[in-house]
Amino acid sequence: MTTKKAMCLVSEEYRDLSRWEAFEAMDNVYVGGAPVEGPLDGTDVTQAYGFPLIFACQTKVEGFSIPSADGILGFSSKQTSFVNQMYQAKALDRPAFSLCFSRKNKLEDEPDTGSLTLGGFDPSYHLSQMTYAKNTMVAKNSFSLYLRNVFIRIGGGESVKPFIPGMKILEVEFDDELLNSEEVGGVAFDTTTPYTLFSNLLSEPFKQAWTYATGEEFTYHKVKLTEAEVKSLPTLILQLKNYPNPGKAIKNGQEVFLASELDEKHPDDILIAFPASHYMEYNSNTRMYRPRISFENMGGSILGSNLMQGHDITFDLVHDRIGFAETNSCTMIDEQSSNEVDTGDFSYADDLFTGEIDDAIDFSIDKWGADDIFLADDFTIPAVKKISDKEEFACDNMMCKSYVGFGYFFGVVFAWVIYKCTNIKTKAYEVFGDEDEVEKLQDIDFPSYEPEDDYDM
Repeated sequence: MTTKKAMCLVSEEYRDLSRWEAFEAMDNVYVGGAPVEGPLDGTDVTQAYGFPLIFACQTKVEGFSIPSADGILGFSSKQTSFVNQMYQAKALDRPAFSLCFSRKNKLEDEPDTGSLTLGGFDPSYHLSQMTYAKNTMVAKNSFSLYLRNVFIRIGGGESVKPFIPGMKILEVEFDDELLNSEEVGGVAFDTTTPYTLFSNLLSEPFKQAWTYATGEEFTYHKVKLTEAEVKSLPTLILQLKNYPNPGKAIKNGQEVFLASELDEKHPDDILIAFPASHYMEYNSNTRMYRPRISFENMGGSILGSNLMQGHDITFDLVHDRIGFAETNSCTMIDEQSSNEVDTGDFSYADDLFTGEIDDAIDFSIDKWGADDIFLADDFTIPAVKKISDKEEFACDNMMCKSYVGFGYFFGVVFAWVIYKCTNIKTKAYEVFGDEDEVEKLQDIDFPSYEPEDDYDM
């Protein structure tokens, strides 16, 4: 019997100030897959398929707004995390896991879907090669990345690969060493934060680049936009410091998104796309959108779960690296295929998953342009345009062109009104004489006339 004196008390507080208190306990658990149906009482399933897990029984919870959630499954890099305990109990071959975040198929708010893979990743989800960024671990036992560059691609697009060759890209200039330093707070990679919060060090350079790209000032207020206008908003492309072996091309023709054409000094850095369909949130009540990215964070930066959408993300706890692959859906394409996929060193997929990616993947499942993104055979990223270049602004996106069109329309209407007013004045001169005669008439003090009250017919 466990006494209060023998209890190990634990607690945790998160960035949104939600917190819990608990005492530790231990029991046998299993993830699933045992050939048993129905209740487990009286069976040896947990002994045969499970492992001993130390976990916390909550005694106090504050700040959690999801009533259906009755616990938190921790996947940190701590030795006591679920994955590390499972690995230490030899219930898992490798201390690694992947989180797949489905891409939003609609701009309207709807439940997001995903999947969890233990021990590695499932290549059948992927539309691009898994590439790896260094887990810098600025904060102990956390996941953090080195954000080298931020680019703004004019015209949008869901993928790192542009759907139109030659789309213009602007660089947001900032001090990357300062941004990623422990002094500022680094760049955390946090699935529990729903939105993406950049350090205020990026505020002014980003807003300047945004205005150059769109012709409009960046705003955090609600805006009324059509789906086409949201789709044409700029796509943010993040350049992350690579793990020494970021990834390599494989035989099935998947794209490898590295920074070689954007940054000659760091060609093996990896690129991540952050389209407007993920950083703009739709409110069905107001029928308006609001940005869910901020550049005003007083501490470090936090890359949240809205940036992770459209990616399968691998957390490799052995090599301290985080892998990224683009995906539309977190549903296995072919569960029955027996061919292996060459995934490169330390991919962990070669002996865990055998699904070969079909060359005839139907990209039309994503209504936001995936069928166009992958059509171009010649994948080239144009030279980066820096804001400091003194070049004339080019109006290249749908929103800008619509404003220009409205400008021309109102200009024509204004010219027509001026013409009509001038024409009326000319007619007055024809009736009353020349301009001098009209001015004389204007100077006459005509008496006012009011009928008498006793006027008879």
